[in-house]
Amino acid sequence: MAHWLLLQLLINGIVAGSLYALLAISFATIYAPTKTFHFAHASIYVYSGYFLYQFAMGWGWPLPVSILGGVVTAGAMGVLVDRVVYTPLRRSGAGVMEVLLSSFAVFVVLQSVLLLVWKSDPRTIRVPEVLKNGIPFGVLTVTPLDLLTVATAGAVLAAVAVFMRYTRLGKAIRAIENDAGMAVMVGIPTEGVRMATFFLGSALVAVAAVFTALDKGLEPTIGVQALLVAVVAMIVGGVGSFPGAALAGLLLGVVENLGIWKIPSEWKSTITFSVLALFLLFRPSGFFGQRVARYSE
Repeated sequence: MAHWLLLQLLINGIVAGSLYALLAISFATIYAPTKTFHFAHASIYVYSGYFLYQFAMGWGWPLPVSILGGVVTAGAMGVLVDRVVYTPLRRSGAGVMEVLLSSFAVFVVLQSVLLLVWKSDPRTIRVPEVLKNGIPFGVLTVTPLDLLTVATAGAVLAAVAVFMRYTRLGKAIRAIENDAGMAVMVGIPTEGVRMATFFLGSALVAVAAVFTALDKGLEPTIGVQALLVAVVAMIVGGVGSFPGAALAGLLLGVVENLGIWKIPSEWKSTITFSVLALFLLFRPSGFFGQRVARYSE
């Protein structure tokens, strides 16, 4: 029976890891080219779920239309934060710390607005029963929603990989990531590309938020945990490496769920940061990224 439990935890870990991979890619899409530690990304994640809730449960839109609306609205919200907050700071010569503190301030303000509009009560979204009915495989259980989560995450990650490698905008994003000054010199419209990265990164985090909302419901506080997972996965995967971030997200999901086989589930966050600590100590470059400088250097 123990090995069946282990296999069930592995399946759960793959499902969670698929969402973690999306979180990591969404944060890396913004951070890698802009070098902006977008703390307000946590709020975008939460708002994505609440937009979905409002469209589907408040206004009665069909679920597919509500999902699309939540993703697009989140993308627009990410661009708005960049235009209203980060762009003026950047043009005034603000440093990294000023931008970080401003991002945290935006997070606090957005969280307060969310509480005013939707209150602090947990929210659930009505999902067709067929998506939540477990499919038994012996003593194992998988729901269609689990399968849809993994399939959608895989398709989105593959689409991002193709986009970054073969499209003109994707190549521009990678060029700015590698050398922003040279990108300007060769005529890449950096402001337009920056807006595109915030829209894309925010839309990607919305996809993860949608599946979380459909499966577990919503609470105003879920954004910080999502942000922490995204940052840890980006570092473990290697800063600047999109495949590394996705792989690290999957690894974190599997390790967290296998870890609670022997220890309480409340220790999930501890497991995540233990993985981060091990990588910083023994492989600071992550899976595929550049080496992170040690403090003594």
